[in-house]
Amino acid sequence: EMFVVGDMLPDQLVSVSLEDIDSDGDLDAFSGSYSRGQRDQDGHGVSVDDPLGRITWFENVEDSLFWKRHDITRRKRGMYDKWISRDLDFDGDPDFIGTRGNSEPYDGVIWLEQIRSKKRLKNFIQAREKDSMQMPLP
Repeated sequence: EMFVVGDMLPDQLVSVSLEDIDSDGDLDAFSGSYSRGQRDQDGHGVSVDDPLGRITWFENVEDSLFWKRHDITRRKRGMYDKWISRDLDFDGDPDFIGTRGNSEPYDGVIWLEQIRSKKRLKNFIQAREKDSMQMPLP
């Protein structure tokens, strides 16, 4: 039987890594997409409806066929296509290390540290001060 976990439309899903992100005992899906615009600068003609670079994770909600989507970032430029899950800072939760391309000068290896707190916070927080332009969801 096939189930739809979710989508990232209009962005083009290119990578998925399975990990128990929220430590509830089931697998969640961590994913990335490609932007299809200019690679060397943030194009002025890029709109919210264009395929862009996005990092998202899908929470496997217990007893549900529908997974909850958590968007981490969506950029005019970015190709987020490889993910490895490891507890890089030894705090007991999975972090993600991945690659980013086609977004010079921001290409390279990236580390997404998962932040856990009793307060309501985003699970992943951006550390880079300068980056390709952040875009809203369509």
